[in-house]
Amino acid sequence: MAMLTVRQIDRADKEWLQQEAARQHLSMEELVRRLIREKRQQSKQHKRPSEIVSGYFGAQGGVDLGERSRFGFEVPDLLHQALQDADPREPSARETEAR
Repeated sequence: MAMLTVRQIDRADKEWLQQEAARQHLSMEELVRRLIREKRQQSKQHKRPSEIVSGYFGAQGGVDLGERSRFGFEVPDLLHQALQDADPREPSARETEAR
């Protein structure tokens, strides 16, 4: 078995460990072993966000929504709109509609 020495523990933490160990009829060492084991098991149960997303979407990394035009609307060309907004020489969509 491996050994671990912990130095400079806050006095209040040490007192809590002593009280908790006494309440559970354990040595402080056994209480610390159990706390570490419990925390390790909990950390194995928590999934990372990437694992959660992968569970929903699988190995494909996404879903195919199909052709957007079948939903009855046009997908805006955001890049073209952003370029128009940045270039004052080109008329904006509002100006074009007003003409």
